Amino acid sequence: MKREIRRDRLLQAVGLFVVAALTAAFLYAFANKLLPAQEEGDVFATVYAFSQDETDE
Repeated sequence: MKREIRRDRLLQAVGLFVVAALTAAFLYAFANKLLPAQEEGDVFATVYAFSQDETDE
């Protein structure tokens, strides 16, 4: 029982470290303008929105 609790705590600590590292990397990239299309002022240029054309009606 204690061994399982220790294992769970270890995995939680590792997960927290991974999340913190990824967040820090994202913030670093954002601060140094390393994200795609950030130079043009649109960091999320790869997100597309689709709408129906007026000719479809």
